Amino acid sequence: MIWDQQEKLLSGVRDPFGIKPLYVIEMDKVLYFASEMKSLYPTHTKNIHLEALHHYLTYQYVSELYTMQEMLYKIPPCHIFYKYPGEAM
Repeated sequence: MIWDQQEKLLSGVRDPFGIKPLYVIEMDKVLYFASEMKSLYPTHTKNIHLEALHHYLTYQYVSELYTMQEMLYKIPPCHIFYKYPGEAM
C-alpha cells in the first residue's frame, strides 16, 4: 500500500502470481486490508454475500473478487486498486 499525501490517494497492488492474497473491507469510512481473512474478522459483520453464495451453489466455487462474507473483497492477482477518501470501494 502506498499513500500519496499530495494527491490524497491510496494505492494497493497484489503480487502478479497471486501467491499472497489481499483482502480489503471498508467499514465506517475506514479501509482495512490484510493478507489473511481471519485478521479482518473483528472488523466486519458475518453476513453472507448473496452473489458469492449464488456462484458457489451454481458453479461450486466463489469468483476471485468475492468472498462469502459481505463487504469483504479479495483483490485478484496482478491488480492495482486506487482509493480516494470518501469514495466507495
